[in-house]
Amino acid sequence: MTEVLLQAVNLRPEALSVDQQALQLSVGAGQVLTLLGESAQQVSSWVGCLAGLEDTAQGEVLFEGCAVNALDKPDWQSMRTRMAFLDRNSRLLSVQTLLNNVVLPATYHRLGEAGDLLERAHIMLKALDVDAALFDRLPAYVDQYAYTAALMVRVLLMKPRVIFLDDFLRLYNRSAGNALLSYMLNHVRDQQMAAIIHNHDVGQLLTQHNRAIYFGYQDIVCFDPASDMRSNGEERIQRMLGNVYLS
Repeated sequence: MTEVLLQAVNLRPEALSVDQQALQLSVGAGQVLTLLGESAQQVSSWVGCLAGLEDTAQGEVLFEGCAVNALDKPDWQSMRTRMAFLDRNSRLLSVQTLLNNVVLPATYHRLGEAGDLLERAHIMLKALDVDAALFDRLPAYVDQYAYTAALMVRVLLMKPRVIFLDDFLRLYNRSAGNALLSYMLNHVRDQQMAAIIHNHDVGQLLTQHNRAIYFGYQDIVCFDPASDMRSNGEERIQRMLGNVYLS
């Protein structure tokens, strides 16, 4: 039986219209869920709400069976080490080298010996074809690919249970972005994590992601498996499959 990591019960973000349909959701270990919709801002509100970073108008989010909005400060801080969030505004520390940026959170939370964490970081960055000559440079002096890969490996070293990506790779080179995302999804499945992704690459969605949710301005359409989107006859869904995304 699949372990349930995240649930939404009658959930609606405070930032959205009162006419928006509430969400019922269950995400299990090893599963990848993609969120799409008629508005990028709207979908980002759903991602933030599910991650416990935005207020809810109704309902609740359960992480490993515990209501996120009912946690006290110590439990909230502990939970944040097991839920990772990356968006287009995610940044590395400007005064730390690329490699130090990757290992610093895992080292601070004592998730392994410093030497072991450094070795794992080296292996993961090299697997993503990041030039080792960049490891000791400050973030301002590395290319965009190495910078983005470092953000991703930093998250994976923390071994979270759930990873949220909110529009993280939208402006990125498509083939390179897909390579980074594929690497992360392999870890998600191998380590029995879960991933919830606001993603614009419909081709990858149909081939690599388990399920998809399409958020209309009022309704919600679920696809399980995600490939069922191909046979959906609605114009708005077919428009999205044609890679037209309305922001």
